Amino acid sequence: MANVFTPQLFLSVSLVPIILIAIAFLALKQPLAAIIFAAIVFTRVWVLMILVFGGIGAISGLLVKAIIIYFLISGFQSAKEVNRIRKEIA
Repeated sequence: MANVFTPQLFLSVSLVPIILIAIAFLALKQPLAAIIFAAIVFTRVWVLMILVFGGIGAISGLLVKAIIIYFLISGFQSAKEVNRIRKEIA
């Protein structure tokens, strides 16, 4: 148990939150691109979970994944609305 926290583990665990924080800053300027990047990150993490844990990775945390998908779809619709409003103003 002493070797549980290795530098590689720390890097891999902190990589996704760092990417999502960067996407949050991108959302201030380009909300549509940010939501697309967030969906790509979410999809890749989900695929990685399936590859690592097998079929159980696909269904593990299904409720949380469904909530995240709902917010991604809602965010995409809002980002499209922001782009439409920006085009009308400009």
